[in-house]
Parts: sequence; structure tokens; C-alpha cells
Amino acid sequence: MGSECAYGNLFSQGYMTRTAALSTVLFNDCAACGGCYKIECDCKRADPLFCKPSMTVTVTATNICPPNDALPNDNAGWCNTPRPHFDMAQPASEKIGVKGGIIPVMYQRYICASYKFIN
Repeated sequence: MGSECAYGNLFSQGYMTRTAALSTVLFNDCAACGGCYKIECDCKRADPLFCKPSMTVTVTATNICPPNDALPNDNAGWCNTPRPHFDMAQPASEKIGVKGGIIPVMYQRYICASYKFIN
């Protein structure tokens, strides 16, 4: 229940399930901790069966999605450099796409009212 950003229990800290672990490129040595991202399924690149059109979800970066360099970044090595990737909690990912899928997304980082990095 902890995180690389040292927030402790994300539920008791108020983040609930609107969190994401970011790939190495996005995480940037903890610089992304506490950042908010507005994310939506990229319906132009995804099969329409996997997207929920016009739906967005806002998540807070709370962890790193560890790379697996033994796998290619287009086949299960989703968190590998240089790929931007959000590993979202299931309730957050289901706001924009169907259950249990890897979908292309569009995202925008913005300043949000969130807890500060405390590590």
C-alpha cells in the first residue's frame, strides 16, 4: 500500500484509487511525485471496443512502474525507457477503458492540490 513517493498508505492519505505508477521516463527520479495527470483513451489509436469516448480520469503520480528490460517495450515491457506509461489502479483505468487492458492514452500534466513529496 506504500509508494516510491513515500506517501504511505494511499487510502488513508486520501488518494484512494485515483493513483498511477509512472514509467521511468515520466517518473523522472521522483520529480513526478504528487503531479496530477488528466488522462483519456486515445480513440484514434485504440480499438473502439476498448475506449470509453469522451471520458477522462485524473490521477496522481504516487509510484514508479519498474522497467523490465528483458521484455521489448511494445510487448509487455510497458514501463521500459523511452515509453511513457501509466500503470493505473483498476478503478481509475476503468473510467476511460474496459477492464484489464493496455490502451493508448493522451495525457496532460497539471498542478494540483495534492500532498507534497515527503521522502
